[in-house]
Amino acid sequence: MIRRLRLIVDTPFMMNDEGFNVEDRSQFKILREALVNMLSHFDPFSTIHSCIHIYTDRVEFFNAGGYPVPISQLGNHLYSNPRNPIIAKIFRLVNLSETIGYGFDMMNEWKEITGNDVTFESDICTSTVTFWLDSDKASDRATNRATNRATNRATNRAEGDNTYTDATDKVVSILKFCKEPKYRKEIYDLIGVTYQQWNFKAFIEPLLLHDYLELTVPDKPTSPKQQYRTTKKGLLFLETI
Repeated sequence: MIRRLRLIVDTPFMMNDEGFNVEDRSQFKILREALVNMLSHFDPFSTIHSCIHIYTDRVEFFNAGGYPVPISQLGNHLYSNPRNPIIAKIFRLVNLSETIGYGFDMMNEWKEITGNDVTFESDICTSTVTFWLDSDKASDRATNRATNRATNRATNRAEGDNTYTDATDKVVSILKFCKEPKYRKEIYDLIGVTYQQWNFKAFIEPLLLHDYLELTVPDKPTSPKQQYRTTKKGLLFLETI
């Protein structure tokens, strides 16, 4: 979750006194503190699920359980009273949170660092912290994520179509053998393997998944009369080798 939050915020270029590039992680640290705060204060007995909503213009930390004090008093005390003190202590010990009691001060720095608002809402059952984003930059990030997902899907499809480009002799033998429907045992006898489930997953199931083989009784995959037949795609593949 922390790694995913890292992708939401900007990382401005900074140079230290020695002339080296360092990452400005101030925005990320604020979101990390919001996550720690959410987990430290969530109500484990509530039927409401705590979650993080990521929109193009804002990030919402929606938590089960309201704040222990009115919003107007948040950050006005030098101590904190988390619902889950053990969780809060663990985050503090591994250096994933600020000193207890200073978390809201850090979250309020969002306005100073980004120029965008941070809002707090709370009722008896829930609480919400909203970090507003630059709409233009957020739109660019959303576009990049959508482009990357589309590219990955296209790449995966292309790789799937080429799965059998370097087909083994067993694959070719099965496709040639099943030009006429064959039982599973007949296929195993052909390639010299035993009648075991792992051999089905290794040799027959991939051909079914990639539409090189088809079931003769598709409505009943486990039918004792089930046979396997090479598809048109499988026949076209055989013509290319």
